[in-house]
Amino acid sequence: MFQEFPKCLYRGGVVDAEFCVVLDPQEEAEARQDGFSSAGESQEKANTKRKPKAE
Repeated sequence: MFQEFPKCLYRGGVVDAEFCVVLDPQEEAEARQDGFSSAGESQEKANTKRKPKAE
């Protein structure tokens, strides 16, 4: 069974950089605002990930 949280996010998506562990979607959103993203995820992609789709 897949468990989304806790989740490790990395500053700028770089695994050698600073990291943080988030426990829920709210913490993830706050960390993403501070420049953290999933490993290998570009910052540009991370910034657009949570935006609602344009209709």
